[in-house]
Amino acid sequence: MGSLATVSNVPPRRHPVFWFEDGSLLLQVQDHLYRLHGELLYRQSNLLKESQSLAVERSDHYGPDPPHHIYVVDPTKNMRPEDVSILLEHLYHDEPLSSSSSLPRLAAIIRTTSINQLDMPRLHRFAISLLERLYPNEPVPFAPTEHLLEAFLLATEFRVEPVRKRLLYGLVATEHFESHASGVPQPGLVLDANISSELSSAQAKIVAHRLTSDHVQQCSDVMERLINHFTPILFTPAATPHMACTDVFADTWMSLVIQPALEDSGVCKPLETLERMKNMDWAEHGLCSACVREKREEWSEEQAQVWKLLDDWMSTTSS
Repeated sequence: MGSLATVSNVPPRRHPVFWFEDGSLLLQVQDHLYRLHGELLYRQSNLLKESQSLAVERSDHYGPDPPHHIYVVDPTKNMRPEDVSILLEHLYHDEPLSSSSSLPRLAAIIRTTSINQLDMPRLHRFAISLLERLYPNEPVPFAPTEHLLEAFLLATEFRVEPVRKRLLYGLVATEHFESHASGVPQPGLVLDANISSELSSAQAKIVAHRLTSDHVQQCSDVMERLINHFTPILFTPAATPHMACTDVFADTWMSLVIQPALEDSGVCKPLETLERMKNMDWAEHGLCSACVREKREEWSEEQAQVWKLLDDWMSTTSS
């Protein structure tokens, strides 16, 4: 390629950090130019390795010693310069990707290393493994996370199903989706009060806007199934082999289990509600140790059952 492209009539400009005079590869992403060490990129990127060329024309953009290989990224790849810079920070060891990397950095590398962009399969698989480690596929309560929506959309785009399952539950557990069962013809997204307090109104609008109607519908469907499954369990006082312990549950179930669940929408987040039930000091209220142990095991089994059912519900709802 003998000349550089322009994007929206904006002339390309050198990146202030990733421009090495001894670099053999000139990479253009939109209006950003990166002069890089080709061998470092060729080892990783199938796209760049297969596109090597030798003959280039001289240009003021290149400097006195022009690179051997010029590659202008096709704009249809939707590659973002800020993502490329994060990738290069990893490759040049300025800020290597690790289990402590933030979700935005992880997302940038997953996008740029995908087959639709620079096609770096080994690094892409490593980044995906870190995403899976960040959101483990386990039936445990979901902790609110700053980048929940971004992670969900990322897992959806790259079909990381265990992560997508975890984050779909997280969306349902931390936000409220109107259901068709309530008579609302088009489900909408209303942020839970706990999340709303952490987000500005502008951010909340972005969250609602970026979820497609299919995403919202699936969240609504899954929420409805969670409610239908868990409501009988929540509203039925637990029973035990000991009459005295069963009487304790009958006397305290409304105040200790049902009322707290109603106050924090616990009927549509069973993992959290069951965990709270397990952690309660039932012995203090008169249960014997054997019944406490039995019910905690039973509630853990119910968490596992909900997690297993979620696979079926995801496969039968819109995505």
